[in-house]
Amino acid sequence: MARSLKSLGRAAVAALSLVSFIPITANATAAESQKPRSLLVPSVPSPIAQSNNYIVNVRTDNDTQWQPVELYWTRVMVANVTTGAAIYHNSSVGTFDFDGIVNISIEPSRDTFPSVDSVRIRPLSYNIPWKLDGRTILLTISKPTNLVVEVNGDVFQVLHLFLNKMDTGAPHHEKNKTVTSFSPGYHKLNETYKISSGETVYLAPGAVIQGSFVFLHAEEARLIGHGIIYGSTLNAVNVSFSNNIVVDGPTVLSPLHASVGVGSSRNVLVRNLRVISSGQWGDGIDTWCSHNIIYEKLFMRTADDCLAFYLSSSGYSGNSQNITVRDSAVWADVAHPLNVGGFGGNETMSDVTFDNIDILDQHEPQIYYQGCMAMSTSNGNIVKNVLFSNINVESFRLGMLFSFKVAYNPKYDSYAGGTLSNITVRNVEYNGSDSNLSILSGFDKDSQIEFVSFEGLKVNGKLIWSGMEKAPWYAVSDYVPAWVGAHVVNVTWSQ
Repeated sequence: MARSLKSLGRAAVAALSLVSFIPITANATAAESQKPRSLLVPSVPSPIAQSNNYIVNVRTDNDTQWQPVELYWTRVMVANVTTGAAIYHNSSVGTFDFDGIVNISIEPSRDTFPSVDSVRIRPLSYNIPWKLDGRTILLTISKPTNLVVEVNGDVFQVLHLFLNKMDTGAPHHEKNKTVTSFSPGYHKLNETYKISSGETVYLAPGAVIQGSFVFLHAEEARLIGHGIIYGSTLNAVNVSFSNNIVVDGPTVLSPLHASVGVGSSRNVLVRNLRVISSGQWGDGIDTWCSHNIIYEKLFMRTADDCLAFYLSSSGYSGNSQNITVRDSAVWADVAHPLNVGGFGGNETMSDVTFDNIDILDQHEPQIYYQGCMAMSTSNGNIVKNVLFSNINVESFRLGMLFSFKVAYNPKYDSYAGGTLSNITVRNVEYNGSDSNLSILSGFDKDSQIEFVSFEGLKVNGKLIWSGMEKAPWYAVSDYVPAWVGAHVVNVTWSQ
């Protein structure tokens, strides 16, 4: 069964722009209508604010005519290191769909950037070639990607580009399945939209939905498409007590708090999700007590933890197992890019993998909450079998590379205890000069960190391992630098 927004009584949608999503003009000839489209540039619908910090145009490689890319205004934040208050900055987001090769032209505003003295295309590990023609930055892109264009070292007034594979339209209808489509334009939900078992909700490119979506006790359901979820007051997307859920493609902009929550759920795939937040507790994805979770191809720039994995709290309880995060880029304007552990009571989190991750930044004034890769356990919890693999860490503003600890934090914990064990840090590379001392710290003889293997760790190009050239009385950890405290046993450093 297919439904348009006009038939959505339960969602109480106040919407304009209820046109069908048809990727050809009404006057196209039959031959033209059969020709696949290779570029789709959606407009920013009213009343959503636009940014004029950049003029962006795009064209396919075999086209001579440029198409303008309208930019979303959003904001990012940084914490005042004296007061802790948020300082907000304007930022820009551009998005479009394409197949093949596209050329992108970017001209920074003269009001914002009187001169263009330096340019960085991040993540740096992508090695995206670019050139500067006068004031215009020129890029050629051949596959979907998420990029940050940084001018003159300004990390706030950047251009975020979310570039998608060409959208194929709403999914085909299947027997006994529901498909609900949000067409291009602005849609305001007067209440949280509950996605039912067997339902697919499709957000077309150019659709902007102000509101939230929830999977609650749902099975075999999806939220897909390249639309934007904007200004949600609750989690933009929440997955609770559900099984076999897919979230693929949306962008979350300007949420009031966190963007996505997954709790007490199994078999969840979140792919191609992009998040920019600036609100208090503005986490990217928080995960509680869940099993068989895959997060992939994410871009998260957040005002709290980009990705946090917890045990019992917020109405969820139980262990967590088999969680994978891969092929993603994260940027924490506050707190941690990657955070494992916390809350719970005498529970276990195991088999957690982070692979092929770019950490673009961390800015966290509080030492206790620093750590681009952070793990902390207490309340008698056990965290074990964690792999950090193929992680590129760019120079960050304020933080530390690692923070692994068994601890008691009276702000959040009832008691201490628990263990961290079987931790592998493999092929992690950090290039920068502003890292504070990394920390590995146990609590007591019954609450230790044990069996930590550093393999192929590089800091500013230098391989950190037990066979490196060093004074024999120096510890290998001195070259990270990291403090390996009491109740930390069986730490190894290899090539």
